[in-house]
Amino acid sequence: MAAPSNVSAGTALVVGALPYTHTQSVTDAGVCYTVWYQYTGTLGQLGIQVSAANATGTGTYIPDITYYAADGTTVILPPNTLTPIQVGTLVATDYYIKVSPSVADLSAASLRVEVHPTPTAPVVAGYVLINDDGQSGWNVQGHLPGVILNPTTGEVANIVFPLAQGDFGDILPNGRLALENFATDDLIFYAPNFDVVTTVDLTPATDFIRVRAQNTLGQFAVTVRQSSVTKFKVYSDTGTELLSRNTTLPSNPQSIVLSNDGGTMYYALQVGGAAIKTWNLTTNTAGADFAATTGGARISDMLMLDNGELLAMNVMVTPTVVKRYSAAGALLATYTIGTSLLPDGAVPRMAYDAAGGQAAFWVWWFPSDGVARMQKIQISDGTVLLTQDTPVYEEGVAQGDVAPGTFGASNSCPLIIIGQPIPSNPPTFFVSSSPTPSHHEEARYIRRLRRAPHMNNENKRVFYRTFELDLERGQALASGQGSEPVVLLRLSRDGGQTWGEEQRMAVGRLGEYQARVLARRLGHGRDLVFEVVVSDPVAWSLVGAWLDLEPGTS
Repeated sequence: MAAPSNVSAGTALVVGALPYTHTQSVTDAGVCYTVWYQYTGTLGQLGIQVSAANATGTGTYIPDITYYAADGTTVILPPNTLTPIQVGTLVATDYYIKVSPSVADLSAASLRVEVHPTPTAPVVAGYVLINDDGQSGWNVQGHLPGVILNPTTGEVANIVFPLAQGDFGDILPNGRLALENFATDDLIFYAPNFDVVTTVDLTPATDFIRVRAQNTLGQFAVTVRQSSVTKFKVYSDTGTELLSRNTTLPSNPQSIVLSNDGGTMYYALQVGGAAIKTWNLTTNTAGADFAATTGGARISDMLMLDNGELLAMNVMVTPTVVKRYSAAGALLATYTIGTSLLPDGAVPRMAYDAAGGQAAFWVWWFPSDGVARMQKIQISDGTVLLTQDTPVYEEGVAQGDVAPGTFGASNSCPLIIIGQPIPSNPPTFFVSSSPTPSHHEEARYIRRLRRAPHMNNENKRVFYRTFELDLERGQALASGQGSEPVVLLRLSRDGGQTWGEEQRMAVGRLGEYQARVLARRLGHGRDLVFEVVVSDPVAWSLVGAWLDLEPGTS
């Protein structure tokens, strides 16, 4: 058979409509070839899963995948074998996929590459957000999406991209979030629709930035280690710093939670057997120990209930348990979770129920390799109300046997229960091609305006018979808003001082590449200005316009 043609970034095969499957022979004349594919991010599609496999299942051929940025040389994800990758993608940005023989077959190697789109289901209250951490030395930061899980199936329902990548974050009952961004030592505050509200620079942070919501006060408790000093901070839901205290702690705590009156920070250090301690934020002094641990347990996470009771996740013991304490530190209940692995040092996490509900709490732990388990547990009696497993993708790479088209969640990140539906139509969080996190809801599609220069003929009347817009056609969506996109045309006859009524010009449905966008019998004027506006969520490329006109004599 002939050698493959797509043997470099410059000759890469273009990935077409998703889902995409391509099979080819990669062996010729005793050579097993490396081949390339190119994918370009499209509007409304924020991520992809890529898999490569031996198409026949016979022979010795085993492919691996390397994922590159737009230049075809900057590695985003290093080579990995037999497992899919999932990544976020930006609109109109190129990405390259290199498939190399991890194990060659010099006689007959057949490759199958699949590229699947991320799901875009509507997000409702009670769905689960897991962002990624992306702490490797590769250029993975800024390329991994946050995933939104359907708790009744464990499957990825949607993604958010771009989104802060880090190990800690939380959400308030009003839907506002605060997430650590590991690469830049920032704390990013988000509105309920994932619009960035503000970014707080906490450099130089020498450890992870811990974040925990205080639901009663509607605030975020934060701890950060800077220049050998551990600082306790409190922020409003929009990122305003309300309090900052330099402490004498020897290291950054593993977990924190703020009291309901805002006066005490509960914390546990990053060592086995460390007690849950308190810090008086009013006097900035150490308080009494709140509760001791047993068996060398480490407190990986804590929650503060509205009644002052405290939940503490005990890890590095078998089994992993959650203990509930009274406001005075008396042990009230112990909830057995199970025997959890600690993949790559990731520890089990907890989360408040949707919108800060007090009847149940959530846990996120790891019963086996490549699997994360979320459970909802009733506080009153420990009844497990829900259990679902999800495949693990760590730093974009599947950690187990994952089928093409199956997405998953990172294991070492915060567990966040979304408390309100997030409207979107189509149900995707639209973003620009900028790397700065930016999301837009259904009611906030981008409005684009083009205004032509003044049209005049020595102040004589000009009669305008036809206006025709030149643009890329046939780019409509299959359904919903954007399936019948329109251009709004306005005219000013006094040089832009006042404007006439808008005229709607249909652009054509998906695939109608020869549609004409016309407006006729536009009247006359001495100083006309034409304006067009588009806002439908489709790919717009406005090139120019033609006029059929007739000069007047006066």
